[in-house]
Amino acid sequence: MYLTTRTNSQHWLLDLTFPATMDLDRFLTEDELRLFAGGRRHFTKSMRTIDFDEAVIRSNPYVQAYRLIMYRWRNRHRIFDSLADRTGATPMPFKSVAGLTYDDGLQIIDGMQAVVAGAKITFYGADGKLLRLAENPAAHRIQAPYVDNPETAAAVLAKDPLAVVPRRFERKIKTGDHAIIDAYCAGKKPPIEADIRHSWSIYQEAVGVPFAKATRMDARRFAEALDARGLGIATIQKKVGWLSSAVSHASKLDLFTGRNPFAQVMLNGLGKPAERREEISEEQMATVWANLHQLDDADQVLWRLLAKTGARLSEACSIAKEEFERGSDRRFCWVGTKTQASWRRLPLLAGIGLPDKIAGRLFDDARKADKRLNRFLEKVLPGSGVTVHALRHRAIDVWRHSQVNSHIQRRVAGHASRDVNDAYGGQHPPLSLVQPLIEMNAIDGTFQLASEAA
Repeated sequence: MYLTTRTNSQHWLLDLTFPATMDLDRFLTEDELRLFAGGRRHFTKSMRTIDFDEAVIRSNPYVQAYRLIMYRWRNRHRIFDSLADRTGATPMPFKSVAGLTYDDGLQIIDGMQAVVAGAKITFYGADGKLLRLAENPAAHRIQAPYVDNPETAAAVLAKDPLAVVPRRFERKIKTGDHAIIDAYCAGKKPPIEADIRHSWSIYQEAVGVPFAKATRMDARRFAEALDARGLGIATIQKKVGWLSSAVSHASKLDLFTGRNPFAQVMLNGLGKPAERREEISEEQMATVWANLHQLDDADQVLWRLLAKTGARLSEACSIAKEEFERGSDRRFCWVGTKTQASWRRLPLLAGIGLPDKIAGRLFDDARKADKRLNRFLEKVLPGSGVTVHALRHRAIDVWRHSQVNSHIQRRVAGHASRDVNDAYGGQHPPLSLVQPLIEMNAIDGTFQLASEAA
């Protein structure tokens, strides 16, 4: 893997090294030189994220370009070395085969880049240098394997005026629905963009009518196709909403004129109702608390953090550093990537096993932690159907019974506030109001309402 971390930073770092014998200035194309900062032999670049999956996505353009370069480099050595060993002379990587006629254009012949123009074949090395000229035999025609990437094509095309750009490398101007979806996806996070494009692919498969000619009935057919896949009503609303938002966005950019076919589509009778999540009772909380020792130390801390703060599992697993509130010694960390409203300060409380100083990830991948904690719940609460997300629901229920301002409750949970006039300290309430609300949440199964305690 090309991703690593440094001791002085939690951000993932891309680390690539080119062979010492590779002449980068001559071997790399201009685009590749620009991509790799002018051709540094040891190329490093921070991905500016502590999330591994996001770092992989951000590093993809560099990794793919690096692999392409290394493929060309290894291929060059394999051909030149094998021919030099056999002949002991300057290698000429073209094997004349009588009776073959190659099609005009940029191709790969005998593993080398070649430009075919009528009776003339010009061979180039991986560095774009001219290797030799050859005749194109005129017997029967044969299709040579084409160059399989635009970067290699560009390297040769820039040096040979007789070469013609293969049609598959010609830049295609996207119009119509392609332009609408691309414009809407611009700047979206990869998971959101993937969901938008998946919704569009289902529409193309099930309906196939261009947006400009689509009607409400076509939008309803799209919704029915989603229903046929067994999706819930909330998911159907979301996927129809993606296309509606894309068309509305295109209207503002003058990419679309006319009525939005996906706006206010009737979805009555479609989709499965939302599944009811099983709640966790105080008796079950007490049972889990008594068996918490069955988890390893890190998962015990994670459980207590989730139960106490009501944080989402993905938020807890993203914690990698701490900060101090201005004017106080209260520790907190920033969490929340689901929506803009979820971005908030999470107090780091004493008594739940957190380290004295956080300087790196506390927990591993959220998906792995989710599996472990849910297996643990099934073991200690067999047949209950309770999942780890029930801790968040329970914490919110506990806070609803408090006398704290409802705006504070929603901000602690990472939900949008309904009244901006209730805001404390700008966008984020001070920890002096947030921390007591979290501390009142007893997670050992002993929580009682004030009326019940009396």
